[in-house]
Amino acid sequence: MISLDRVEGELRKLWEAQGRSTPTRTMTLVAMCETEDHVPIAARALAHASPRHGARSVLVAFEGSGVGIEAEVSLHASPAGQPCAELIRIHAHPDARTFVADAVARLLAPDLPALVWWVGDLPDRETLLDRVAKIARASVAIVDANAMDLRDLPVLHALAASAGHVAIADFCWHRLRSWQELMARFFDVPEAAADLAAPGSLTIRFQQRARAPERASNQAVLFAGWLTARLGCKLAVRYEPVEQAGLVDGSLVDVTLRAGQGTYRVHRGDDPSVLCWEGERPGVPFPNQCVRTTLLDDGALLDRVLQRPLRDPLYEASLAAAAALVPELT
Repeated sequence: MISLDRVEGELRKLWEAQGRSTPTRTMTLVAMCETEDHVPIAARALAHASPRHGARSVLVAFEGSGVGIEAEVSLHASPAGQPCAELIRIHAHPDARTFVADAVARLLAPDLPALVWWVGDLPDRETLLDRVAKIARASVAIVDANAMDLRDLPVLHALAASAGHVAIADFCWHRLRSWQELMARFFDVPEAAADLAAPGSLTIRFQQRARAPERASNQAVLFAGWLTARLGCKLAVRYEPVEQAGLVDGSLVDVTLRAGQGTYRVHRGDDPSVLCWEGERPGVPFPNQCVRTTLLDDGALLDRVLQRPLRDPLYEASLAAAAALVPELT
């Protein structure tokens, strides 16, 4: 362990030992872990994504007791085994949370963009994510709504809607991409498009989470918010918890939309990585199709976010619609 004022010098020694004096840096990526259990999750994701993007990684772990903040430094290796990115791990004792934002600010790579990732559920009545994002002048705050409680969707919406605030990148939103693309195919059929313009009912079956189960998962509500925002009309939404092996808690299992004369459905096959698309409407043939998708882990999702760290207006509109659905579920 070393003090924060020794971090830059120790990193310089590590690079010099590799015969390099100036590492390539493109950004600083700060990962703050809700609990000690989230530390290995963040460490694996950073080891996967940081070398691909030349990111200096700062991993903040709250552990131990007391009020101290210490650090340790190391280098990430490329797939070929060559050191290519920096990792600074901050050990912050729980009573030192007040000082974490200032500690992070001291470790930012100069004159480069910063991104802040909160790993886990947002703590109630705490603004550490917001404070670190502001002091780091972060361009993007990364979260996973699927790891949060339903009441956190309005919190995320408030963050995204704040004037001048950072953009929100949500792993939960990225996991919905294939579901959105398949559901959007129905819009290309004129008869189905006419149905979708009318109010209808939406049934969403989702993988119930083991910890503190709720009436709906954030992923299910976010999908309902997206579809509501895209259709521009209110839907009667029903949420049904189910169980399917091999899925992250909160994942969608089956989405069925009934509108006008049609029924439009996207669902998983027996293999959770397979999504199927089917519709029924008098006089309109819908060839059933199934496609294989990739079940993305946090490392792959983080890599995807870093490829395009931009504000997403569609996500923000969908999040606003999802936040409006929360009061009737809590």
